[in-house]
Amino acid sequence: MFKILKAKDKELKDSFRDNFKKENIGYFIKELIIIAKPCNFESKKSLLIRDRIILGARNQQLQERLLAKEDINLETTERICRSSEVTKIQGRYLQGEKIYPTRNN
Repeated sequence: MFKILKAKDKELKDSFRDNFKKENIGYFIKELIIIAKPCNFESKKSLLIRDRIILGARNQQLQERLLAKEDINLETTERICRSSEVTKIQGRYLQGEKIYPTRNN
């Protein structure tokens, strides 16, 4: 019984997974795909991952931009998020901030 409760607790926690502060979007998406593998989402898998990306976004402007799009799919969501992330990093660089390449820029 305890194992079932622990498994359900992890499943519930995973369903609320957000993009962590220093985590890049590519890593966040990979984590969501890993979390979704054991679930029985079937044809809804892409839509649910897309929704979690949008709802878990740290940047409110990006989130609003994604929500304003009609018929947005996972690929478009990922492309817009990656573009936004790169633009943000380039902006920091142009402002004179030193940018060090890491997996979590």
